[in-house]
Amino acid sequence: MAVLPKPLTQSSSLIPVILKYQVWRIWELIVDTSFWRIPKVTGTIPPPLRAHTTTAHRHKIYLFGGGTGNESYYNHVYSFSALTYRWACLIPSSHPSDPHNNIKFPVPRRAHTSALHDGSLYIFGGGSGTSGLNDLWKLDVSTHPPKWTQLFPTGRKPEARVYHTATVVRDIMIIYGGLDGKQCFSNIFLYNFSANTFTELVVPAGPRLIRIAHTTTVVGSQLFVFGGSDGRAFNNEVWTFDLLGKTWAVRGCAGSPPARRGYHTAAFFDGRMWVFGGMDTVREGFSDVNVLEFGGSGYLGSVYVEHIR
Repeated sequence: MAVLPKPLTQSSSLIPVILKYQVWRIWELIVDTSFWRIPKVTGTIPPPLRAHTTTAHRHKIYLFGGGTGNESYYNHVYSFSALTYRWACLIPSSHPSDPHNNIKFPVPRRAHTSALHDGSLYIFGGGSGTSGLNDLWKLDVSTHPPKWTQLFPTGRKPEARVYHTATVVRDIMIIYGGLDGKQCFSNIFLYNFSANTFTELVVPAGPRLIRIAHTTTVVGSQLFVFGGSDGRAFNNEVWTFDLLGKTWAVRGCAGSPPARRGYHTAAFFDGRMWVFGGMDTVREGFSDVNVLEFGGSGYLGSVYVEHIR
């Protein structure tokens, strides 16, 4: 799920949208009216994908990587314009046997993360089909074509992992959870964009929350974690990690909770957390939209970088 700024339209109303790329279609949810539509798109359309990432920047959505059911893996980059509804292939996928692949481009992968900071995408981890990954790449989308740069942070790097989350708070990217095929993780790492350093965050006391295929959403000084699995079963719990106190807490929420799920998407928009889709061990997949209302809660304050270092 990618949340975009209010797009320019020919009508007088400016409508915020949430877009989801599914198989070969774009689905557009107009959140003001809760109306779904399938817009007509043009351009070079990506192949059907899973475990890819979509990242919104200004009025475009950038798609990286992903794979298919036949074990194909990609490192392509596409963009989708919310103004013209046009796809463009910015960087085609390269074969992993290319001797220059590891130097110029990330290896093809899926189940990685992509986060936006200062006009660039930061790609971390994922799986290549033969091994787990914990490399970090920066994609500058202000150039034509976009420019890849591999980063080599100092400090203790996260272990190779898939189905983790990456969340940006000012000048920090929070890497949380995931698995490496042998174990599921509860650890939290902080990447400092300015210093190019990784630091493992020490949680002084309390529970250690294991999660894979979950979502993390920053609201004020709280990192909201919804759903996912602890390695045994999916859940529909809402947990928060206090970035100031460095403590975990489970949160009770009024209303009808979504069904247990993983591999869903979540985004914070207009004072609400929007949760879309996912799957569990019984159903093939969900297509519902659930909204967690915050109202006038105290979660909507600010958090500063120095608080979580």
